[in-house]
Amino acid sequence: MTNEKRKVHRVAWGARRFYLPIGLKILSSFLIVIAVMAGGIFWYTTGRLVDQVEARVATDLYAKLQSSWHLYHKRMDDLKLSLIQAAGQQQVKEMVAASRKVALDKLLVNLAEVQPHVHFWYVTDGNQVVLSRGKKTHRGDTLKLEGVVGQAIAGGEAIRATIRLHRNQLNLEDEALAALVERYGLVQVVAVPVIHDDEVVGTLTGGILLNDDSWLPDNIYRFLSVDSAIFGSILQESRIISATDMPRSMFSPLVLVPQEITNRLLRGEGFVGRVHLEGVPVFVAADPITDPAGNVLGGVAVGISVDEAQEQIHIINRDALLFTTIGILVSLGMAALAYRDTNKPVKALVAAMQDTAEGNFNVRVDLKTYDEFEQLGQGFNRMLDNLDTRNQRISRFNELFKLLITSLEPDVLLTKALKSMALFTDSSLGVVYVHDEKKNLLMPMTSFGLSEESLRPTKVGEGMVGACAVERKSLVMLDIPGENLLLDTGFGQIKPRSLAWFAMCYKEKLLGVFAIGSLRDYSDDEIRHLEYLVAQIAVALDNALIHQEIEKLSITDPLTALYNRRHFIKLVTTKLQEAQRHHFPVALVILDVDHFKRINDAYGHQQGDVVLAELAELLRRETRGTDIWARYGGEEFVVCLPHNTVVQAEQTAEKLRQAVAEHSFSGLDQGTITVSIGISSSEENATHQLDDLFRLADTRLYEAKNSGRDKVVGIS
Repeated sequence: MTNEKRKVHRVAWGARRFYLPIGLKILSSFLIVIAVMAGGIFWYTTGRLVDQVEARVATDLYAKLQSSWHLYHKRMDDLKLSLIQAAGQQQVKEMVAASRKVALDKLLVNLAEVQPHVHFWYVTDGNQVVLSRGKKTHRGDTLKLEGVVGQAIAGGEAIRATIRLHRNQLNLEDEALAALVERYGLVQVVAVPVIHDDEVVGTLTGGILLNDDSWLPDNIYRFLSVDSAIFGSILQESRIISATDMPRSMFSPLVLVPQEITNRLLRGEGFVGRVHLEGVPVFVAADPITDPAGNVLGGVAVGISVDEAQEQIHIINRDALLFTTIGILVSLGMAALAYRDTNKPVKALVAAMQDTAEGNFNVRVDLKTYDEFEQLGQGFNRMLDNLDTRNQRISRFNELFKLLITSLEPDVLLTKALKSMALFTDSSLGVVYVHDEKKNLLMPMTSFGLSEESLRPTKVGEGMVGACAVERKSLVMLDIPGENLLLDTGFGQIKPRSLAWFAMCYKEKLLGVFAIGSLRDYSDDEIRHLEYLVAQIAVALDNALIHQEIEKLSITDPLTALYNRRHFIKLVTTKLQEAQRHHFPVALVILDVDHFKRINDAYGHQQGDVVLAELAELLRRETRGTDIWARYGGEEFVVCLPHNTVVQAEQTAEKLRQAVAEHSFSGLDQGTITVSIGISSSEENATHQLDDLFRLADTRLYEAKNSGRDKVVGIS
């Protein structure tokens, strides 16, 4: 905030003014005007309202009932679209065709996360045999669902239907859902065929249990402002299985539906009219719900209380008469009061809003009106205060997001992210632990406010850092007393006021733990924003790790972990240019395994790969860290020896030959192999061309091969 003098818009009534809600002022004025206008038509409307109310209610209810069907089908349409999109993916087609049950289980988990309101998920093969199901692990049974799955397989098209399922069937899927029904449950089902190579290889199926599910009635009330219910019909009886979840709803679950409605529904006909529901007169409109075979399963109904409709008429009549009588006497005074009490505060608020719209956030209002306008002014001021805070936070977030986008090196990314989080929260110390999956350790990668000696690797599950990693949720300690400072916090010997640990997870994979500490308590708002930031950092870190792994794979041989030929040539070319500038020798050594084909023929290519990987590790151990190794061909290896004279290169080559000859390789009967080696050096004719060095070393390698193998042929 700046120190600029703040502009204030002030409205203040006298201290003797008593509280009078602005709504009452405005409402009174409008009612007076309405009463005056209604006086001329009072008697006319009174006589006609009573006659027309039932017809109008019936018409309105029927229209709302028809609109309710759009809501009834909405979730099925959403589910159908989701399943069609999934079934159209090539990967899903191959999984179903190959009956990859584990992969299909993961698919259903992903679908359930997107549409949590769907209660059942299935994947079947072309014979309706269950390959995977949502919450249950058992599979192998035949899934019919009243013929819906079979129709989808036979017709090759998506099927959307409502069916009746016995409680025993529901119990197979989810005991908690089965407990919601007495004998049968109504289920909205969507089955989508999976077509692979022009053949239906299975289906993706989802189901929504309507029993005790108030989503549809609640949304009908939300969008259409009318109570509603879903009936379930068995034989000659119907009961309410779900209803609007409101305190004064006219429908209640498990209540018996009036027989006149049930009779019409069972004949496949709709019902509109007045009935008694639990002794209360109501207007009801209902339509039947049928299965694919045309059997009536229940119905959808909307309704309104008869007393409510009649009460509205009485209120209108009474108010119209009252305000017709007294409206003229008080309308002018109340209108003037309402105008004065609304006009000035509104002008002040509008002026402040205009200033804000022009970009001046350093503006506030000061209203002393003793009504809702004063509360509105206070809310406006709080809004601008929060806007200032959020603008500052957004600016910092943008800085961090730019950092996350531009940083592809994990250590640089985490160092910058930790510093940014420290600025957001004014933290005094912090550390980022990265999860080492192979060792199952949390390794400190970067920190601030702490000495390196106070940090150490931590086992997953050990201390607060390890507990955060196991629980994969935020842990916060506020107002830490002195006796708890000896806890294993992961920060070493410190005395913070509050500590917080945040698990970095992405796609259920633990990446590490963010830990920060402050000399003050963290607020709930800070913790929520830090959780969001850490989630974004986890995504960026996962991308950086993937990028790092891709870079590594692009330059190394996957079998031996040595550089590949292309990257070796790039590195050695640069090294030769450096050698030419600074005048130091570079040697090139090419090594080839003798009779390697015999190993492949005798033991198989898999054992041959084991020998090559073991040989690469041996060669790397026997040379310096500055030497550049690569797998040059099938069983051919090459190493660049910077700063090695001819003599040193020949000594190194002989050392390698002996080390290989003396080493016992796993999986071989005799355990040993031999290698032939050729050497070249930049000291020969002062050449610094890689092609020349390769040609000379390769020629000498073949001299070693042709002269009996297990030899080193060098310059001398």
